[in-house]
Amino acid sequence: MSYILGIDQGGSKTAAAVFDIDGSIKGASSGPGAYHTVDGIDASRRAFSEAIAKTIASASIAPSQISMVCCGATGFDWPEQEELLHGALSDALFKSGFQLPLPPIYLYNDCVIAMFSAARSDNCAVLCAGTELNAAVSKAGSPPFVLGFYVADRDMGGRALAQRAIRKVFDSELGLCEPTALTDLFLKPADTDSVWELLHLYETSKLPYRIKDMAPEIIRAAADRDTAALTLVSDFAADLAKYVIAAVKKCGMTDCEVETVLTGSLFKPLPAVQTGQSDRNILTELVVTRICDQLPMAKIVSAKFEPVVGAGVLGLKKSGLYLGNESNIDIRLSETAEAFGLLR
Repeated sequence: MSYILGIDQGGSKTAAAVFDIDGSIKGASSGPGAYHTVDGIDASRRAFSEAIAKTIASASIAPSQISMVCCGATGFDWPEQEELLHGALSDALFKSGFQLPLPPIYLYNDCVIAMFSAARSDNCAVLCAGTELNAAVSKAGSPPFVLGFYVADRDMGGRALAQRAIRKVFDSELGLCEPTALTDLFLKPADTDSVWELLHLYETSKLPYRIKDMAPEIIRAAADRDTAALTLVSDFAADLAKYVIAAVKKCGMTDCEVETVLTGSLFKPLPAVQTGQSDRNILTELVVTRICDQLPMAKIVSAKFEPVVGAGVLGLKKSGLYLGNESNIDIRLSETAEAFGLLR
């Protein structure tokens, strides 16, 4: 029997899973992450090798039984990077016991496999909003269009939201906007009651916390109707949504149903807190409203699986095995993904 090897290499971990032709996950594991443009291609190669070897062992199969490799990699943004990553992945397969000829290798930006962790149509889009931001669109018969560096720094996910929010605190202190609950939000973990001191710590990179980690509380402040926070989050939601809206329009897909996947930490439910505070993720609600206003044919879906499962789905689609049997394959994916901890 032949199998598909799916891989998701991100900065924090490299995940891999083995899928059979019926959609069942036979083994899964993970190793260190690598961002090849920062950590170097050797680090990427080593991370691939570790995850692949552990996953093949987990599945209790021989490398010769793998008929295809589908990989999503962070930092795969330019054409010249494909050869680099292909070489690193090929070397990692050799080190994991694969022999020539190697199975076909298909490489994607990691947001593409995130898209297919939920989307099942060939006409689909994804908005990945975590620490940073990316978006992609897939149109039947065409290669995926990934926005990548089209995304402006001021819109770059949770990091950008937090930077906008702390600037609101400084604006409020200066009298440029109304008082806001965001002030206490940033002051308390800095162990100060002075906005001037907060500004000093921020500008000298001496804050005792990472402001990007404040994103859930910024969203919660908006849901609690703090005026400055609500305005901030509303504007940010519009800026996130505009990328997937523009990409769908650019690809000429406004007249067809487009499965639109929202994934990433900014779209997750907010953690439970004390009574009286809202648990609504108002950012998600605002992004959905904006997309649906501009793209009436959009069908919003949330990611059910970890992105590595999307790599397997892409492999099944490329093999022609997914068509006509979607429901049964999805049932098997759900059952086995849960067993390997690959459900969102």
